[in-house]
Amino acid sequence: MHEYFTLDEEKSLLQWLMDVREGPGYLGILDLRGWNQKYFSNIEELLPLIKKYRDTANLYISMASFRSSNLNRRKENAINLRSFWLDLDSHGDGKYKCPEDALSDVTNFINDSLLPSPNYIHLTGHGIHAIWATNQTISTTEWLQIARALRELAEEYGLDIDGEVTTDPARVLRVPYTINFRDRQSPIPTKLLGS
Repeated sequence: MHEYFTLDEEKSLLQWLMDVREGPGYLGILDLRGWNQKYFSNIEELLPLIKKYRDTANLYISMASFRSSNLNRRKENAINLRSFWLDLDSHGDGKYKCPEDALSDVTNFINDSLLPSPNYIHLTGHGIHAIWATNQTISTTEWLQIARALRELAEEYGLDIDGEVTTDPARVLRVPYTINFRDRQSPIPTKLLGS
C-alpha cells in the first residue's frame, strides 16, 4: 500500500466528490482506536484528511451537507444532497458471496426497472455502492421522498440492500480509492468501476 494517490485516482476521486455531494460535511474515520469524525468546510480541507488517513483507517464521507461543526451528523441537521445510492454487501451470510454477485443483481435490476444507469459503481471491498448523481442540490425533504421510492423499488425487486443506508440523509459512505480494513489481515483497496 502507498500513502499517495496516483494522478488518475486523485482525478477520479475529485470528480466523484464534485458529482455526488457538495459543501461542508464530515469525514468518518474508523481505525484501531475506534470511530472518529472530522468536519471539513470544502474539498480543499477534505483531500489532505483523506490522504492522511487512507492507509491506516476505513474512511467514510457524509453525503449530505452540514452547516456547522457544532451540529451533530444526524438526519435533522442534514441540509441538502446531490445523489442517491444503494448499498449491497457481500460479506457474511447474505445473498451475495462476492461483489460480482451484487453487481450482477444491480445490473439486472437497472435493466428490468428501466432506471437510468448509476453514475458510479464503487467497489467497496466487500460489496458495492451504486450511486446516482444529480446535477442539482436537493433539499432533504425532497431527497427523502425519492430515496424512499428507490428503496421500495429495490426491495420489491429482491435486491439485498441495506435499506436504512438508502434512506438516511446523514449517512456516510466509504470513500473511493481508500482501503477497506474490515479484515485487517487482508485489506482491500476500493475503487470506482472502470477506473
